[in-house]
Order: sequence, then C-alpha cells, then structure tokens
Amino acid sequence: MAGGCSAVALIASGMAVEPLVHPKPGAVTRLVGHPDKDVFDFALHGSFSAKCLYEACEASSRRGCTAGVKAGLSCYMSVAEVLGLKGRNVGFGSFMMALPLASALGRGAQRIPEVLAVEASRCALSCGGDVGELYLRVLATLSPSHLKGRYEGRAPDVWEPRRASLREILEAASWDLVHAEILEGYPRSLAASRIILTLMRWEGLDLEESLRWALLWLLSSYGDTLIFSRHGGKAYLKALLEARAAWRLAARIGASRALEWLDAEWRPRGWNPGATLDILATAASLALIASEAGARGATV
Repeated sequence: MAGGCSAVALIASGMAVEPLVHPKPGAVTRLVGHPDKDVFDFALHGSFSAKCLYEACEASSRRGCTAGVKAGLSCYMSVAEVLGLKGRNVGFGSFMMALPLASALGRGAQRIPEVLAVEASRCALSCGGDVGELYLRVLATLSPSHLKGRYEGRAPDVWEPRRASLREILEAASWDLVHAEILEGYPRSLAASRIILTLMRWEGLDLEESLRWALLWLLSSYGDTLIFSRHGGKAYLKALLEARAAWRLAARIGASRALEWLDAEWRPRGWNPGATLDILATAASLALIASEAGARGATV
C-alpha cells in the first residue's frame, strides 16, 4: 500500500459514523431504520466501500488520480452486486464524495482538509468521458428513487449512459448539494468540519453531539436537495424553514431535542435529507483528518 493511503481509513470513517448518529430527521440512525434499509446495511456498505477507497488511492499513486477515481467506481460496481444494491441506494453519495479525496491522497495531497479538498475537486474535474460514463452506469444500477422515469435536460440521461466528462455531469447537476460539493471544492463540508472541531476542542462535546449541531447548521443554512428532487420546491422551502426553526429551538433545548422535533415533522412525510447527510459524513471525515493531523503535530 502506498504510504499516503494509510489515511484512507479516516476518509472512510465518515461513512461509518454518520449512519449511527441519533436522532436525525427522517433518516436511518442506530435506533431507527427505513423499510428498505437500516444501520446494518450502512455498516456493510461502509466496510465494502472502504476497500474501494483503498483501491482508488493505490491506483492513483501508480497511474494518476483519474485512474484512482475510475478504479474506485469499478470496485463499487462489484460492491453493488455483492450487497444486492441493484435498485437500492444505501450510501453512494457519501462514497462518491469520499472517492476524489482518497484519490487525491494517492497523489500525495497533504492531510490538511482545505488542501485535500481542493486537490480532490481538481482530480474529479480532470476525469474524462470513460469515468463519467462509468459514474452514470453506477447510478443506473442503483436506480435512486429521485431518478425514476425518463429524463430530459442538460445532464446526460442516467438510463442511457453516454460518454460525458465528470465535470460536465457535475456542472449539469450543480443544483444538487453533493454534485456542487465535488465541483466547488467541498465548501460546505469544510465549514461543517470546522464547526465539529470547534465544538469538540473548545466546548468539550463528543463527536456525536458535535455532528448533531453540524447537521442542524447544514439543514438550516442550505436546505436539502434530495427533499427537493423527491418532493418538490414547496417541500424544500418548508423543510428549510422548519430546519431554521429547529436551529433556533436548539439554543434553548439542545440539538438532540430539536432534531427529535424535526424528525417528528419529517418522518411521517417521508422526508429524508440524504444529500445533507452525505455532506455530514464528509465533514466528519475531514474533522477527523484535521484532528489526527493536530495530534501528530503535537507529538513531533
């Protein structure tokens, strides 16, 4: 294994930690599942996905970062088959955000979140049509519910994958939080990671409580584009306003109880802020990378 790839475990950590956080509005937690998936599915997905991130990092160290992204997606196609993910998306958004980060590590990017994020974005944007087509084929295999039916628009059709660079795909779908993060250098993930670190270092909160506050901040700041794509613009705006009310409420009753209130509103409606949770997973990884770098620096 390439030396830089030893940090891939930290990149993968967010996929392991985020599904466990409880409570979360409308989402899978360690205590609450969905009819088609639960925390056990996410644990399996995270374990197999970590292997793909290692393969991406190693391929990147040998043949370049675009080769790393391609290797990671090829590996993920095998994971989808092994785990029976055809027609079922468990955590591909979180994996897709982690993949350029792992590939950037393979090319020797520094373990500094801001530097790593920039290099990861550059890596993704340099991927050509072969990677773009493979990405679309993975999406077609998973068949996320918000992509059902025929599509007409700027982005390539998932159901008729064609060669399009990853940049073209990201730009065409830049309204979506996950695509925008990779395209823009992970700005929301970085901001949320700083919140997590600040709460842990200066407020003495544990990781889970820090993630609860970061989730509330993300939801109240940006809303959730998965809710938009599944339920429409009115639902998106209502969810954003309710998240802002929960953020204000948290100042009085705490993040956990505010999230419980939001869950009581969203879960019966079937609202799941999946895009925001992908960002939260990435933010957790970046926070742990920064924390590990700080610990290493303190011992030098």
